[in-house]
Amino acid sequence: MRFTRPTPLLAGRLVFELDDSQGLSKTTTNFLALCTGEKGMCKNAPNKKLHYFGCPIHRIVKGFVAQGGDITRGDGSGGESIYGGKFNDEKAGLKKKMRRGSLAMANSGKNTNSSQFFVVLTDDESKLSKMNGKYVVFGDLKYGWDVLDRLDAVGGGVDGKPTMPVWIEGCGVSES
Repeated sequence: MRFTRPTPLLAGRLVFELDDSQGLSKTTTNFLALCTGEKGMCKNAPNKKLHYFGCPIHRIVKGFVAQGGDITRGDGSGGESIYGGKFNDEKAGLKKKMRRGSLAMANSGKNTNSSQFFVVLTDDESKLSKMNGKYVVFGDLKYGWDVLDRLDAVGGGVDGKPTMPVWIEGCGVSES
């Protein structure tokens, strides 16, 4: 009998380079603070931390996007920014064109950014063109392309329910 090693549960690390332009300072400040957890507890959900640690990637649509960051409910129906509730879109991010590996704020319409974000899994122009100008793009994947492929592999159908649980096990800021 031969042992076949299972696929590791730890998918790996995604490292993003954030756009440091002044026109995206509110968005990047929010994301960085949620990565470190430095702002403490949520204002609207005081029993929840303003932190991505342990947060599920609740939606992965194969060949499209992987979405997470709902720090209050974990299912895509919640979220909170470090500013309390939601904050407005920054125009500089709306002007950026999406591509595979783009990091953007998920929203429920204009000026409704909170803690939720998504990573683009495709280079398909027909899919990207539907997203351009609707979401604030504030970073790009620098390392972890293999992890992006693994996320895509566990993507669900149109509803986006991943075929296995995916969550953020560690997060922070790297100075490299």
